[in-house]
Amino acid sequence: MMLKTSFANPGLLWAFVAVLVFNGVLVSCLKDCKSLTTIKVKENLSINDTVCSMSGIPKDAQLWVSKGNRHFRFGMDYISSVWSLRVHKLLDVGITPNFDLKISPENSSYSEIEEYKTTLKIIVEDVKGWPLKFNYSCSTIFRTAETKNRFPLEAEGDVKAPFIGGQYSLSTTDPDNIRIDMDNDMCHVHGFGLTTYNNETIIDVGAILDEFDPIKDINCKPVSPEEKNKMPVIKLWRTPKKDRPNNPVITPDWFDYGGDKVGVLIDLNFGNVYTDQISKWNCTVDTHIISTVVATLNVYATGCPEGKYGGKCDKDCVCKNNGTCHPFNGACDCAPGWKAPDCTIDYEAVDIAPKRQVKRYGDELELTCKSYHVNANDVTIEWHFNNAPIMQEGVNIRTTPGESILLIKKMKDDNEGVYKCIGKIKNQQKVMEYTEKVEFAGCHWNFYGEECNKRCDCEHGSQCDRYQGCLCDGKTHWGETCGLPCFCENNSTCAKEDGDCACVDWTWGRNCEKMCDCAEGASSCNPHSGKCTCFLRWSGVRCDFDLRKPAFIVGLTITGVIIMIVIVILSVKYHRRRRRYEGIGGSKLLSSSLSLNEET
Repeated sequence: MMLKTSFANPGLLWAFVAVLVFNGVLVSCLKDCKSLTTIKVKENLSINDTVCSMSGIPKDAQLWVSKGNRHFRFGMDYISSVWSLRVHKLLDVGITPNFDLKISPENSSYSEIEEYKTTLKIIVEDVKGWPLKFNYSCSTIFRTAETKNRFPLEAEGDVKAPFIGGQYSLSTTDPDNIRIDMDNDMCHVHGFGLTTYNNETIIDVGAILDEFDPIKDINCKPVSPEEKNKMPVIKLWRTPKKDRPNNPVITPDWFDYGGDKVGVLIDLNFGNVYTDQISKWNCTVDTHIISTVVATLNVYATGCPEGKYGGKCDKDCVCKNNGTCHPFNGACDCAPGWKAPDCTIDYEAVDIAPKRQVKRYGDELELTCKSYHVNANDVTIEWHFNNAPIMQEGVNIRTTPGESILLIKKMKDDNEGVYKCIGKIKNQQKVMEYTEKVEFAGCHWNFYGEECNKRCDCEHGSQCDRYQGCLCDGKTHWGETCGLPCFCENNSTCAKEDGDCACVDWTWGRNCEKMCDCAEGASSCNPHSGKCTCFLRWSGVRCDFDLRKPAFIVGLTITGVIIMIVIVILSVKYHRRRRRYEGIGGSKLLSSSLSLNEET
C-alpha cells in the first residue's frame, strides 16, 4: 500500500512524523529481535542504546532477558509502545565477547505464547581506544559544589603592553567566553577564550594584532626550570568570524556578538598537562606597532564536581561501586575487586594500597594488601619484591585473615622496586596477584650522601646532587657549597675541590689568562708553561717547521753531501797519516834489527 500526502506547512509534516514514531509506525527502521538470529554490536555502545526491538507485545507481558545475560549487560525496556533490547551496562569485548540471550515474558500469563519469545546471539566487536584509558598524570580530585568555576582546569592570564595602558585579563570563571576540548586519554587540552571589543577601542587590539595577519603566534617559556608540562602553543586569531581554528567545540553561534564589536580568539593548546602542579609561563608576542607585549599564564587543576566530567564538567560519569571518574574523558578507575568500563563486574582479587608511592631516604613505607569478593579465611597472602620472596632486612610483615601489611621503617635505595601481593585461595588452583611499583626519589631536600646525612646548603643557585653534593657551574664559583669565586679567564673552568683552572682554547697560566704562542704544527699547549707540543712532522719552539717540506729536504740533502765530503776528506787524511806513521816506524824497526844481527 502506498500512502501519499502533502503538507503546505513543513512544521505539520514533522509533527506528523513524530506522531508516527511514537505510535510505532516507523519501528521498521529498527532491527527486529525476532527476525534475526545474530546481531553484531560495537563494544563502545552507550547505556540505553537500542540493539533491537519487538513490537506488538503488550506492556504487561513484562519481557526480560531470562538467559545468557552475563553480568546483566542488557535489559528489556518498554518505550513508546515497543519492547526494546537495550544496553544497561557498558560492554567490553575483553571480558565478554558474545552473549547467547533468551528473551521471554516474565508474566506467567504470557509464558506459553511463543511469539513473545526469541533467542538471539550478540557478537561484540572490538573498537580501538575502548575501554577508555584512565591517565593518572592528569587526574584530579572532585571539587566541592560551592566552587563557582565550571571547568576542570583554571587558567589565568594577564597581558601588559607598553604605550597602551590598562591590563587585559582572561579567566575560565566565565563559561560564556571559554570553550575547552579535552575529551582524550593523553592529557591534551585545547582551550579557547573569546574577547570582544567595541570598534572605538580596536586600536588597542590593533596594537597587538596586525590587521593584515589574521593569526599571531605567542612564544612562552616556563617560569620554573622544573616545569613538567610541555610548552603550550598559543595563537591569537584576529578575525574569528572569518578565520578561526577547526575544532568541534567552536560553533559559529559563538561569534554572534553583533556588528559593533570585534572579537579576538585566544587559542591555547597544551600537549600534555600534569595536574599535580601549577603550570606557570611567561609569554611574549612581537607586534607591528609597538615593541614586545608581555603576558603571564597560570594553569592549574580544580577538577569537576563529583559525578561530572568534560570540558565544561557537564557530562555524567558512569562509574559505579566507588569507581573514580576521570575529568577529561570520563574513564573509570575502578575500586579494588571491580572491573568493566563502568565498574559493574565484581571479581575475586587482591589489591595494594596506597598507590604510586614515591619515597625518600629515611621515609616510612607501609603497604596494605587486601582480598576482595572472597572469604578472608580462605586466602593466604604472600609478598614478593622484584619477582622474588622478600628477604630484605628491615621489612616487617603482619598478616591477618584477608589482609597483610608490609612495613619498612626507614627507606633505603635498595627498597625501590616492584612489590607484589599474591593471594592463594584454599582448595583452589586460582592465584590472585597485584603489583605496585614504589619509586625512590633520593634524599630529602638539601641533603646528600650515601645515607643522606650531609647538608648541601648550596650557594649561588647551584643544585644539590644525591651523591656529589653541590654542583658548581665551573665558571663562576667553586668550593663545597659553591661559595668561593672563580678567577679563571677565557672560558676556562675551575675545579670544585681547589678552584684550579682547566685551561681551554690555547690558553695557559694560573688563571688561563695567557694565550699560547703555537703555530699550526702544535698538537697542544702546556697549561702551566705555555710550551708547545708538536705533531710528528713538525718541529721548532712554536712547531712552525714542517719536516716534510721540499726546502727542508733539499737543505737536508746538501747538508748530507757536505757531511759526506768532510767524512771522506778526514778519512783520506787519516789513512795518509797512518801510512806515514807506519813507514817511519818500519824503518826504525829494520835498522834496529840489522844492528842486532851484526853484533851477534
